[in-house]
Amino acid sequence: MMRKLLVLFLFSLPYFAPAGGWPKKKGSGYYKLGYSIINGTHFYDESGIKTPLERVLNFNTLSVYVEYGITDRLTAISYIPFATTAKLEMQTGATSASITTLGDVNVGFQYGLIVDKPTVLSISATLGLPTGRTSTDTSGSEESLQTGDGEFNQLIKIETGHSFKNGFYASTYLGLNIRSQGFSEEIQFGGEIGHVNNALVSILKLQSINSLNNGDNTASANSDIFNNNMELLTIAPELALKLSDKFGISVNHTIYLSGKKTLASPNTTIGIFWDL
Repeated sequence: MMRKLLVLFLFSLPYFAPAGGWPKKKGSGYYKLGYSIINGTHFYDESGIKTPLERVLNFNTLSVYVEYGITDRLTAISYIPFATTAKLEMQTGATSASITTLGDVNVGFQYGLIVDKPTVLSISATLGLPTGRTSTDTSGSEESLQTGDGEFNQLIKIETGHSFKNGFYASTYLGLNIRSQGFSEEIQFGGEIGHVNNALVSILKLQSINSLNNGDNTASANSDIFNNNMELLTIAPELALKLSDKFGISVNHTIYLSGKKTLASPNTTIGIFWDL
């Protein structure tokens, strides 16, 4: 059960991607302070069957996401979950274990191959740094909780997007996540459609992660905590409202349609952003 309860790394990495291939202009930036909330009550087992958990996993993350245009084609990107809280509760609501630490940090670059056109194309590389806490303890105590998977990974993606008339846009991506410490590589793909109506942006995102099952079967971040060969399919509606030319708020609700070896509970993220 502990192996199921503590599959945390997915939820310390919210959807980490600029919108579909559009790099930032030189000197411009996008900065977001976000808070994600998960109340984990169910789990997808290795056969994809959704089962209830004996104990509730609350996993909340306070993070900063940044995009900055180094040139008109090259954008630096970072995601820093600087306060990640993992808490186990009994079904009665009593807390049995809780920790708050830094999670796994992501840093990357996006390069625009085709820019300033209705259809754009870019490539990106993201490094996943093992800055979160790992543990060899499997007792279900505070010492067993984790906020990182303990492995260094590299996600390579190609992204494309198209701007339509009347404020609509669509984008898609395909990526390969190269992992270490015996974890299997992953094929990731997804996309989004959106509409910009003055200050309001409406978005619908789709994400899929699929394991290549080519790793060490014992790899689970110290064998008992983070499951290898995790898979998922999610859909996420999102609204972003600009309150001024540079400042706004956003709400994202990610729903897990299917999965293997991962939590099955929704993830809600609220954010404050500055678009400079």
